[in-house]
Amino acid sequence: MDIKQYIEKLDYATYCVTLELPDGQLVTRTYERSNEVFPAYKTLVEVLGRYDGVGIHVETSCRALAREYNAEHQNPNSTLLNDLKEIIARRGLSVTISYVA
Repeated sequence: MDIKQYIEKLDYATYCVTLELPDGQLVTRTYERSNEVFPAYKTLVEVLGRYDGVGIHVETSCRALAREYNAEHQNPNSTLLNDLKEIIARRGLSVTISYVA
């Protein structure tokens, strides 16, 4: 299964995140007073909670999310990363994340 995540900066500290789910459904959220990585994590955690026991490949336009998840630049104390790992484990998912410009 593939999920595509697009993040667009609308204004200073305002981001719009659109996720294209495997069934073609689009999920869009807007975050204000934020950096890019916060909405990337939050929306991904939200949609991954819909699936159980499947393999999912995520293509994201958020380089920081992909780098942190793939341990290229990982902060073990990151609450957002830990939340993502928790939902993956709780739902029995196998998740890969790659950055696409």
